[in-house]
Amino acid sequence: NLHLVFSVNQAILAARAGASYICPLMGRINDAGLNGAEVVLGIIEAVKLYPEFDTTVMVSSIRNAEDVRRSFLMGAQAITIPGKVFRRLFDSPLTDKAHTILAMDTLRAEPVSTRMKGLEQLPVLDPSADAHAVMVEMTLKKVGIVVVVEQGKTVGVITDGDLRRKIKDHPDSRGLRAEEIMNREPMSVVQDDPLGKAVEIMRTRRTNQVLVVGGAGEPLGFLNLHDLMNAPEER
Repeated sequence: NLHLVFSVNQAILAARAGASYICPLMGRINDAGLNGAEVVLGIIEAVKLYPEFDTTVMVSSIRNAEDVRRSFLMGAQAITIPGKVFRRLFDSPLTDKAHTILAMDTLRAEPVSTRMKGLEQLPVLDPSADAHAVMVEMTLKKVGIVVVVEQGKTVGVITDGDLRRKIKDHPDSRGLRAEEIMNREPMSVVQDDPLGKAVEIMRTRRTNQVLVVGGAGEPLGFLNLHDLMNAPEER
C-alpha cells in the first residue's frame, strides 16, 4: 500500500512498481490549494488505461460525506472513511422527516399511560388558592398547568395562558382566586386513551399540555407536547 500519493505521476510509478493499493490524499490535496477531486479522477482514469496494473485506487484523507460521494462517482475502488464521516452517510433531511412521521404514527397508537407525567410532577391547588400561589406552583414544578381539585375531583385547570390573560384584565391580581381563573371545562384524556387523541386535543385547542384523569375524574398526571415530540428520538 503506497500512501502519500499526490499526483498522477506518483500513482503511475507506484502501480508500475507493483503497489497493490495506491492512496491519493484528496483532503490534503485540497488543503494545498489544488483540486483534490480532479487529481483523484486523473489517477483513476490513468490506472484504468493499463490493464496489466494489479492496483486498487483507495481514496484517502476523506473530510466529509461529499468527498465520499464524489469518490464513488469517479469510480474509486476503495475509500478510507473516518467514523464520524461514515455516520453522516446515513443523514438526509427527507429520511429524518419520514422517520419522525413513522415514529409519531406508532406513538399515536400507544396508550396515554406510557408517556404521561405523574401526579407528583403536576401542581395541584384548592379553588381558594390565590393567583400568587398559582404562579409559585407553576414555577416550582416548571410546568405551565395547574389542576384545581376539590374533594378529590378535578374542577378546573389553569394554564399559563389563562393566568396571563386574567392578570392582564385585572392589574391588581392579588385578590384573584384559582376558581376565578380556571377553565371549568378542561379537555382531558384518560390513561387508556391513545396518545393520538391527546395530540389532536393539543392541536385543536392550541395548547402544549393536556390533563390525564382517572375514571372518576381524579387527576392522575398530564401530557406535554414537547415530551411527545422528543419521544421518537428517545426510541
